[in-house]
Parts: sequence; C-alpha cells; structure tokens
Amino acid sequence: MTWAGQEEFKGIVTTGTNDNLAHVDWRGKRVVVVGMGAFAIENTRTALEHGAEHVTVVVRRHGTVCPKIIDYLNFVKPFDAEFQHDSTTNIKQMHQWSSLYRKSGATIPECWPEEIKHEGHTISVSDLWFVGHHMGKLCTKVATVDHFDAGGIHLSDGSRLDADIVVVCVGFIRNTHLCEKLTGTDTMKTTNYVGKHLMYLADAEIDHGAFNWFFGSSVLEYAKFFTEVYVAGLEHEEQVGEMLWGADLPTTKSKSASGRGSSPHPRSS
Repeated sequence: MTWAGQEEFKGIVTTGTNDNLAHVDWRGKRVVVVGMGAFAIENTRTALEHGAEHVTVVVRRHGTVCPKIIDYLNFVKPFDAEFQHDSTTNIKQMHQWSSLYRKSGATIPECWPEEIKHEGHTISVSDLWFVGHHMGKLCTKVATVDHFDAGGIHLSDGSRLDADIVVVCVGFIRNTHLCEKLTGTDTMKTTNYVGKHLMYLADAEIDHGAFNWFFGSSVLEYAKFFTEVYVAGLEHEEQVGEMLWGADLPTTKSKSASGRGSSPHPRSS
C-alpha cells in the first residue's frame, strides 16, 4: 500500500515484516503506526521498547487491547460443570479492565460495552499499550493517511504528523484461499476438520466468548489441544471419527474473498 508523496518522505516507510526494521535505531524517533490489529500493537511495542520518542497509532476505529493479567486470569480460572466461568468474576475483571483504560488515558473501544471487540478484529495482549499511554509516549488518532511530505504524513482530518518512521500495518488479507487450493473444498467442519484425517488450524483469538474460551490467547495451548484431538482421531477412528469429521456435523463456508477465514477461530488483522 502506497500514498501520494511517499517518495518525497525522508524517513523510513515499511511494513515491519521480514526483519525490515531489524537494524533501525528507534532511539528518539517519532513513529507513526498505521492500523490497529495485533500486528500494529506488536510494532508499537517494539518501537517503545527500543527507545522511540513517541508513537502515534492512526486508526479507523480502536481495537481492543488486553493487559496480560486479564488474559492470564481467563486462562487459569476453573470451569463449572457447564464449561462456563463464574459470571461475578467476569464482571470484576471487566470492571478492572475498563478502569485501566480510563486511568492510563488509552481510548476505550467504541464497541464497548455491547461487544468486547469490533467485528473482524482480534484482541491484542499488551501491558505496554497502557504504560505508554500513561507516560505520554503513545496515543491514537482516528483518521486515515491522505498523503506524505518530506517530514511526515497528512491525515484525512486535515491534521499533520511529524514522523521519522512510518510502519504500515493495514492491507492484509487472509490466505485461506491456499487451504482451498490444497484441499479442493471451501467448507470445513466446525471441529476444524476439512475431511477424514485432514484438519485445518488457524491461530486462536480471544473472541466474543473470551471469558469462556479454553485457551485464552494462547496459540500454543490451542495447537496442543487440537494436536491431541488429531492423534485421537488417528488412533481411534472407529470410536471418534463420526464426531470429528462425520457427514452430519455442521460446516462453515470459507469467506476468504471478503477477507474472513474459514476457521472458527482465525486471527484477523
């Protein structure tokens, strides 16, 4: 993705992928991150950890950022017989989470309290997001990039930001079409099986059911669990096969053309 005037910009413009920023000296730099998916939050953290003077995150809407303690508590809390968490504890956690937003100066997502996150967004986990706001080293701005000049960027609201480094974290699409090409199907079971002994996994997200999701935001635990499921299917096909890939199981259709994945739990940017 490029903008008018970008060739005149004297600083660095990059997506931050493939170690493009590995040799950048962030110290004292004015950084602009475009976008607010998980990838944008990771690049924001990198800039602050390496001494950036200030980071401005340009967003169309505010994504949801979760402090590590909330994610941890969600992961370790016990489930009841109905595989639910205690609602009183959930309410207390949400109260503390909201309080952290207000006290740090970070902007609460526009979708709260009706929804925990915007449709199409994931939830990022970062303590530094709140620390950076509290220290005045980080802020967000609702706008889109209009054009560049030699020393910064102009936004759709008519404002201008001085910048030394611009990290672009928008314009991503999911590569679910590769799964379709490999398997020859655009549907999958809600168990993550595409067919007999053929499972497709995307990394887990904290979604609307965050406080009742077994794995929190742990991709590792998610992968470990479904690996065990897959092995059980191999070793006990006759006993569990119909429950994993049977014809009567509900399916979900891929929506890769619209940028949404076919997995029940894909991460989006």
